[in-house]
Amino acid sequence: MPGVLQRIHHLGYLVEDMEGVLELYGRTWGAELGFHRTISHRGLEIAWFNVGGNIVEFIRPLREVGPEAEFLRRHGPGLHHVAFLVESIQEAVQTMGTEGTVPAVEVRPSDVGNWLVATLPRDLTGGVITQLVEAPSTR
Repeated sequence: MPGVLQRIHHLGYLVEDMEGVLELYGRTWGAELGFHRTISHRGLEIAWFNVGGNIVEFIRPLREVGPEAEFLRRHGPGLHHVAFLVESIQEAVQTMGTEGTVPAVEVRPSDVGNWLVATLPRDLTGGVITQLVEAPSTR
């Protein structure tokens, strides 16, 4: 029986210096910039690079408040989350249920791509911020 997680979809890093990231990954190392934008309603600047068929996402909080800004303050720059590609977010979340209890997660359209994303509660993922991604090719 195949597993629910198909592959790692992307790794997300929090950064303080987006220009430094763009310089290093794009201009110095030649990684393909797939996305770079300010997401005003979330107060974030986001860039992602295609690296060997993988997505590496960089997030810079533009506000002093919010979950990303708080995480950056507490932990400093670095790995923020791991996102896994799944065929169906709803089915993947159902598999996490125990004794008829299924965790409540918000499924929303991604701000950076044509996919759906859900961030799982950290107490269910060993303390690691984990996202599930449902891409159009899996829907």
